[in-house]
Amino acid sequence: MGLSEIKKKILLKKMKKSKKMDEMINDLNEILELLSNLNKKISKFERKWGNSQEFLELTRQDLLNEIITLRKIYRSSFLDRLSGRYYDYIAFEILKLPMELRKPIISLPEITMHLTEKIGRITKNDINKAVEILRKRKLVVDLFNAEGITYVEFPEIYNDIKKVIDVLNEKKKAEITIEELATSLDWEITRAERVLEKMVKLGLMAKETYPRRYWLIK
Repeated sequence: MGLSEIKKKILLKKMKKSKKMDEMINDLNEILELLSNLNKKISKFERKWGNSQEFLELTRQDLLNEIITLRKIYRSSFLDRLSGRYYDYIAFEILKLPMELRKPIISLPEITMHLTEKIGRITKNDINKAVEILRKRKLVVDLFNAEGITYVEFPEIYNDIKKVIDVLNEKKKAEITIEELATSLDWEITRAERVLEKMVKLGLMAKETYPRRYWLIK
């Protein structure tokens, strides 16, 4: 929801003539005007200075660290949440985690922990809304539960398939167990199991139920 949509809703609300409602709407209108002017100033600044040497000099690591510190004390306003930009920002940060943590499967508690370190105050509900945005946009492969914990599976899971095949070639074997794979690649059991099951669904491996092991189809 953009500023124009919010303004339309405000006009509709003006039909309610309570004194407090009028006062609140007037105050909100002032904020929206300030935000609109701020957006114009930011765009003007970007056009004038965005690619300049002066601006590049101001983005040295020491100043970036100061920006990160400010993020940690930043509390999102209700307007951020109303517009949806706050959740888009969180979703973007979540998408960066597989590369940063070097794994394609991350639990919601772990996502919450890392984002709290990066951007400060954040709630479980904030994370859930951001993950739902990613799911609807098909930017995550799946959400699943294992032992009562919800995990997010990212597209990087497909990179793990090659790693499994490399391990089998290195060991000169056609079969492997979850535990063997986890030990060989220093993975969590959940990650090893998930990629092997993914390979079964893709027709790359066959699963033997007892004893549980996975066979590479050649």
